[in-house]
Amino acid sequence: MGSATIHLNGYPVEAFVLERAGGVRVEVDHDDWVRLRLAEGRKVPLRLPGRADPWVTISRVTEIPPFALLELR
Repeated sequence: MGSATIHLNGYPVEAFVLERAGGVRVEVDHDDWVRLRLAEGRKVPLRLPGRADPWVTISRVTEIPPFALLELR
């Protein structure tokens, strides 16, 4: 999908999105990740451009400032 504005838990975030079999990998700004105050294991709604809002689980987070890499399933 590439770069897009997504809504994670209802908040707009600029992200790089890679759709894969079994989930979505999202790269966001580390500051945005900290502001969202989310954690691994949490279920959140994810809105991608032009799609419905499925609930996904944050299965893994890798924080490498200035980015956070999220594995969503």
